[in-house]
Amino acid sequence: MLRKKIAFSFLMAFVLVFVYFATIFPVKAATPVIVINPGHLVGRDSGAVNNNTNIQEANLNAALAAMTAEKLKSIGYDVYLTHPVSGCSIPTLLTTQQVNAGYDSNSSLKTIGDAINAKNPDLAISIHHNSGGNASGYEFYWSSYRAGIDSEGVYTMTGLWPNDIAYLDSSPCYAAQRSKDFTNLLKSNFNSLSLPYRKTVERDDYIPAHTTCPSVLIEAGFVSNDAESRLLSSSNYQNDEANKIVNSINDFFGYDFDITAESITVSSVNNGKAKVTIKGVSGAGLSHVLVPTWSEANGQDDIQWYWANKEKDGTFSATIDVRNHNNESGTYRADAYAIDITGKMHPLGQTTVEMPAIETPKITADKVEVGTPDNGKAKVTISGLKVPSGVSFDHILVPTWSEANGQDDLQWYWASREWNGSYSVTIDVRNHNNESGTYRADAYAIDTTGKMHLLGQTTVEMPAIEPPKITADKVEVGTPDNGKAKVTISGLKVPSGVSFDHILVPTWSEANGQDDLQWYWASREWNGSYSVTIDVRNHNNESGTYRADAYAIDTTGKMHLLGQTTVEMPEIAQYHEISGYAAITYESLVGLYNNFSSIDFPSYYTENGRNVDLNRFAQLYIEEANAEGIRADVAFAQAMKETGWLKFGGQVSISQFNFAGLGATDDGAAGMSFAQKYGDNENGIRMGIRAQIQHLKAYASTEPLNNVCVDERFNLVKRGCAPYVEWLGQKENPNGYGWATGANYGQGIIDIMNRIP
Repeated sequence: MLRKKIAFSFLMAFVLVFVYFATIFPVKAATPVIVINPGHLVGRDSGAVNNNTNIQEANLNAALAAMTAEKLKSIGYDVYLTHPVSGCSIPTLLTTQQVNAGYDSNSSLKTIGDAINAKNPDLAISIHHNSGGNASGYEFYWSSYRAGIDSEGVYTMTGLWPNDIAYLDSSPCYAAQRSKDFTNLLKSNFNSLSLPYRKTVERDDYIPAHTTCPSVLIEAGFVSNDAESRLLSSSNYQNDEANKIVNSINDFFGYDFDITAESITVSSVNNGKAKVTIKGVSGAGLSHVLVPTWSEANGQDDIQWYWANKEKDGTFSATIDVRNHNNESGTYRADAYAIDITGKMHPLGQTTVEMPAIETPKITADKVEVGTPDNGKAKVTISGLKVPSGVSFDHILVPTWSEANGQDDLQWYWASREWNGSYSVTIDVRNHNNESGTYRADAYAIDTTGKMHLLGQTTVEMPAIEPPKITADKVEVGTPDNGKAKVTISGLKVPSGVSFDHILVPTWSEANGQDDLQWYWASREWNGSYSVTIDVRNHNNESGTYRADAYAIDTTGKMHLLGQTTVEMPEIAQYHEISGYAAITYESLVGLYNNFSSIDFPSYYTENGRNVDLNRFAQLYIEEANAEGIRADVAFAQAMKETGWLKFGGQVSISQFNFAGLGATDDGAAGMSFAQKYGDNENGIRMGIRAQIQHLKAYASTEPLNNVCVDERFNLVKRGCAPYVEWLGQKENPNGYGWATGANYGQGIIDIMNRIP
């Protein structure tokens, strides 16, 4: 009796302990329960809105939540949404009316959090999308603090919420720790998405902080970013996101799909095809079956991924076709893979099959023959064309070439159908560089797939012909003048059958071979002749013997030599162009001034709000010169010469911002004041520089100004009379024009230019 009492006492103690722990730690069902909260509420609370793309956060949250829930349900999870999503059949914890009531009482988050806790799931996920200008990427949020559940270790922190504190927990409970674990799994799985990972944040967002189960909040991307909002609304991208969330949940619960097959067999090998059958495919989460297949002849160079079709009996099958594998014969290998709904591949097995060679039907012809050549032409005829069943004929091509220089003159002739059903092409030696000798012609029928069928070959001896040529009576050159000489081609004769297009005159000096070869395009004169002008400036300014060959070019591109001529070109003086682009920096101009000016850069230009130091002064010259196509080094050097390195001292004063003495005369006129007209500031300085450069352009070029004219004397200059720096002095200008009357004015500018580091 005593033993029974002791046994009964132990039994009662065990029951009491079991009941106690069952109360404290309720036993979960074998199937994990998951609750997904689509953040905000479609039609009531839109969340973040992009006004450019009209995309709303609530719609994105609902779409991603529904897609994720459907995937979880299909693989066996017990899944719920917190509230309904249109078109989604997943059960919900709350009705839309209940959530709306929560909004009405300003307690929507509490309503949702209480519903989650009432369900007591194994995991809760709140899906949101972010807002923040053009920011990009996804974020994960978990809470170490659990309101009303775990008060030990709770402390506050600022900076996580605007103008508010956040509650954190230095000794988080188990559910909070598992929440953090889940964010790490999300980070790992989301890594392959196209958007970047931004951060994982520990913060007391309402759902994570007020639920008793592991719970996280996902900010899946930025609605405010136009391009990102469009990506987030794409069903393909949402599917990828949902797969990553499902993968993370599987990892969290240690769940993996186990998809297998009973057998993989090959049957019905016929006419280059074989049927692969996968039988007894089983396991949750199956999306589809793929069968990568290749011939073993050359590795996997012909691999094809066949999509297996599900048959009525539940098997899956795919048909291998050697036509998809370069018509290779021999051993083929087929591997079968099940693809689950997350995109993961599960090998089901493999098999091999011997595929015999197949004889493809061919188009043939009775004859391919060539007629007697006449005037450089010969007719090739293809007769008795036979097109087998299953092949669709399209056209005939006859590649033809002379055997003189390999296939350098290969031409593909398109055959025309004759009245009697035969096909023909006409070989013309004019299409083959007028080559004589043996010609070979192969005839191919082309079917509608583009495949070529050899019909036959033939050869023919083509005699030489003299092709018609364009000629000229004379190619002559005039007397050189200032480095130029005119070549004239007269008496042009174009024979019948040839279409003239233009004349080119390749020209070079004989000093260094053809290193300075230039192809001049001849212009037609009023009298029907053609001419070009040789200019030694196009030939490195070489002097000595020049050779010019004249060629007529017909409309086929063929060149006809019209004649040759030579001319002795004397040396010409070397000049410095004013127009053009000088590859210098403002630092070079600053270095010039600092190295050679006897005074520091005048502080006048930096005082009283003018704020133009030497660096800026040099940069203004570069900007204005480049704007008008004038060399900046010429303009800057001229300014240094005209102003005495900005010392001024004549009738022009520093306050005028007149850097080239524009309007100043020998009778004491002070000239233009750009400070007075355009402002005693940087703009006035810039306008003074612009006027100088525009005045230089008036002398150097006949091109129009690119900026509005600020040079009041621009129209007084004979345009283009001094294209070279040397010609700016009237005494050195061959026509007596020029900027200044003093001797060697231009050379003085060049001397300064030569000092630029």
